[in-house]
Amino acid sequence: MNTTTSQYSDIEYRVFETMKKLQEPELKNEIWDFVQFIVQKKAHTTAIGERKPIFGIAKGKIKMAADFDEPLEEFKEYM
Repeated sequence: MNTTTSQYSDIEYRVFETMKKLQEPELKNEIWDFVQFIVQKKAHTTAIGERKPIFGIAKGKIKMAADFDEPLEEFKEYM
C-alpha cells in the first residue's frame, strides 16, 4: 500500500481495489445493496439487543377460564 491508501485497513483496501476492477455496473450495485443490507441488519440487531423487557406489560389483558384445569370432554373416554 502506498501513502494514499494507508488511511484504510487492509480489508477496506482490498474491497476498494476489487470494486475498481469490476466492469459491470450491475455487480457494483448489487455489492452496494448487500453492504446496505448488512449495515441495516447490524443496526436492527443492536436496537433489539438494547431493549429491556417490560415485565407485567400484558397484566390484565389475558383471562383464563375458571375451569381451565378441568379435563376436556373430548378426552373423558381415555380417562
